[in-house]
Amino acid sequence: MHSVAITIPVYKAALNLLEQFSLDYLLTKAVGRKLIFVGPLGLDTRYYAERYPDIVFELYDDCFFKSIAGYNELMLSAEFYARFAAYDYILIHQTDALLFKDNLNEWVEQGYAYVGAPWPSGMTLNLGPEDSAFFGGSTFQAYVGNGGFSLRHVQRCMAILEEASRLRALWRTHQLNEDCFFAFAGLLHTSFSVPTPSVASRFALELEPERYVAMNQGEIPTGCHAWWKHDFPFWQKVISVVK
Repeated sequence: MHSVAITIPVYKAALNLLEQFSLDYLLTKAVGRKLIFVGPLGLDTRYYAERYPDIVFELYDDCFFKSIAGYNELMLSAEFYARFAAYDYILIHQTDALLFKDNLNEWVEQGYAYVGAPWPSGMTLNLGPEDSAFFGGSTFQAYVGNGGFSLRHVQRCMAILEEASRLRALWRTHQLNEDCFFAFAGLLHTSFSVPTPSVASRFALELEPERYVAMNQGEIPTGCHAWWKHDFPFWQKVISVVK
């Protein structure tokens, strides 16, 4: 059986009530799973130690948690994934995510390198002439990849960061979001597998959740991201029925 660790990025001394609900909810669903906080070295961890004593910490340089750009840099570094080399997969579960059901073993058995919620309108990558010649095209569009609730194969994420060094350099230069890197890596490199939007919608949702659930005959996904930001009333209904 593949091993999975659930990683929870945190950067402040205490969670707000909605974040606290998300994490308390996770504890009821991920029974028996290894849960790991990911945070800055300078973080005051007393709140977490008191409220979540069974969740251990992996701490990184403070610079990675001072801005979105810093977090993107961490998620695109081999150092981040190397800490989890004892696991086959990690689930990134940000504090505004919810895990509705622990069927993670079923997902890892499907063998994808990366699974995240679909983007209904897609994300577009426009390349300059030099990169266009290298990648065989000037415009690419990805429809799967939201990273706030995402399942990642540890070794293949490390490998693609090395293999796709040219794409990685492009991301660093333009300070693009880390989840888009993995989404486009899935388009440009055959060694890095990402599911179709239809398949991904059964794993996680963020945008247009009600429409996707209807498309899936009412099936609730494994989890969701930004649940109080996008269609809060819909997710409140889901929480009330998912026991």
